[in-house]
Amino acid sequence: MWQRGGWVLPPKGARFAPWHARYTRDGTLMFADEAWYDAHLQPIQSPKPLVPAYTPPNELTPESQHGF
Repeated sequence: MWQRGGWVLPPKGARFAPWHARYTRDGTLMFADEAWYDAHLQPIQSPKPLVPAYTPPNELTPESQHGF
């Protein structure tokens, strides 16, 4: 699976939740960072990239392609 920073092998039974942003009724911006969860929906550490990847800083690309 592709994850910012490179290709990763998802842990068996794990699920990935991408980042999410939304506004509350009063206009407050809420942000939830991306995360990995085990089969019991408990947070787990992100897998290490098997094949690292990054975008050189001198190229203009969408934020989703940067490997920070």
